[in-house]
Amino acid sequence: MSVSVTLWNGRIDARDDLCRALGVPPSATDNDLVARAFERWGDDAPTHILGDFAIAVWDESRRRLVLARDRFGVRPLYFVRETNIVSSDLASLIAKDEPLDETAINDFLLFGQGRDPARTTFARIERVPPAHIAILDEHGVRFRR
Repeated sequence: MSVSVTLWNGRIDARDDLCRALGVPPSATDNDLVARAFERWGDDAPTHILGDFAIAVWDESRRRLVLARDRFGVRPLYFVRETNIVSSDLASLIAKDEPLDETAINDFLLFGQGRDPARTTFARIERVPPAHIAILDEHGVRFRR
């Protein structure tokens, strides 16, 4: 497989249906199911996975990292663009003296919420919005709903 799951935080619903669609036994691990889904359906894999999840998949053949969140964004998914460090826990990404994102903080103070769902209050840390994938490669970061 040229695809490997580097982060899986989630629950798969309709697991038997997904196993049948991928032609794998019901005993397959969640990581194996996710990797096979990305191998078969590419970037459309998250649309075939029912449940709540945050996924990071490394695609070796295309040299890119694909991040995906479920439709409702139940599980968070954060990343640091410069390093490709990914986590579903924001606290694990915050470095000492982490710079703040003044625009995100101003939006929160003015509107009571962030206006950009990909922003966090930290300048270097971004989030994948619900029902989106983010592709990180040599061209930068691209989001797709």
